[in-house]
Amino acid sequence: MPRRTQELRNKVRKDVRELGTTLDGRSPTVTQVAEHACLAEEDVTQGLEALESYRSLSLDVALDRRADNDDYTLMDTLGGADSRFGLIEDREAVKPALAMLPERERRILYWRFFEDMTQSAIAAELDLSQMHVSRRITRALARVRAEVEQNAEQEYGAAA
Repeated sequence: MPRRTQELRNKVRKDVRELGTTLDGRSPTVTQVAEHACLAEEDVTQGLEALESYRSLSLDVALDRRADNDDYTLMDTLGGADSRFGLIEDREAVKPALAMLPERERRILYWRFFEDMTQSAIAAELDLSQMHVSRRITRALARVRAEVEQNAEQEYGAAA
C-alpha cells in the first residue's frame, strides 16, 4: 500500500473515532469526516477503503440482507476445486509422447479417442484388418505410457 494511502487510512481512522464519540455512537458520513479532517471526500473514501482492506469477513456472513435471505453467504460465492484440472495435467503430460509417434499411429489414436470411431471403421478407412488396428492402438498406447512414465521419473528424480 502506498505511503500516502497509509497516511490517509491512519488519519481517517483517527477522525472516525473522534467523530464517533460526538455523534452518539453513529458512524460519521464521508462528508463529516472530510470536513473534520480537512480532506477531500475522495481522500476520505480512499482512506476508508484502505481501512476495509485490513478487516476480514466471515465466510458465513449473510450477503443479501434486503431479500431476507440469510442462507446466501459469502461462502456461496466461492468456487470449488475443478476436477478437470487433472485432465489438463494428463493431456499436457501426453502431448510430447504423442508427438513422437509416427503420423499413422497418431491418426489412429485420434480417430479412436477423439472422433469415437470404432476399430472396424478405422480399419476400413486404412484398408487394414480390425485386429491389425487393435494391435497398433495397443502398441501406440504402450509407447505413450512408457514415455510419460519415463518423463515423470526424470522430472521427479530431478526435483528430489
